[in-house]
Amino acid sequence: MKTTIDFGDKARDSITKFEGIVVGKATFLYGCSRIQIEKAGLNKEGNADEPLWFDEQRVVLVEEKQPPISKQSKATTGGLQKDPVSTRRL
Repeated sequence: MKTTIDFGDKARDSITKFEGIVVGKATFLYGCSRIQIEKAGLNKEGNADEPLWFDEQRVVLVEEKQPPISKQSKATTGGLQKDPVSTRRL
């Protein structure tokens, strides 16, 4: 069983029962860790609610799920890359 909460996971604050997707994480200088949760969907006015921050100790994992990544993507970011060749002469 997974013990850490990662980006894209569905999580809930154990006190307020606010539930949504983890979109942010922060660790502060003296060890305080917080998790930002964004509610899925729109409110009654048709707008997205602001994401809220909670202490990491209060947040429980609801569902482990990572955001989907397109398999048709031609992106070459991340992973090992060749070093760029310099054309500059010294």
